[in-house]
Amino acid sequence: MKTLLLLLVTLGLASSAFAQANQRHETTLTGTLQGGRIAVGGESTGWALDYRDATGRHSVEVELPRDVMARAKSGATVRLTGTFATREYVERGTVRIFRVTRLENVAAATKSSQPAK
Repeated sequence: MKTLLLLLVTLGLASSAFAQANQRHETTLTGTLQGGRIAVGGESTGWALDYRDATGRHSVEVELPRDVMARAKSGATVRLTGTFATREYVERGTVRIFRVTRLENVAAATKSSQPAK
């Protein structure tokens, strides 16, 4: 009986931890979008975002959906909204990526928010 109870508690905790790990919180990052990235065996999304936060400078591989990719320009300062995830590659192993749901060009947003003269 104790073994069964211990088993049920263990499975309950494991499923709870798994559910929390799968909850993805949307994050917004602002930085410079870099295209044309390549890796051994084509193990890359082709895009990265160079950004800075309170802990310093960072770069993260970016996965852009097809509709967003049409508006993406290498070297542009952008604001990306999405979630962090990991992707498994054969050569590179586990790589942290940022899955984009929304892209906003910061230069265009700044111009549109300034009053006309």
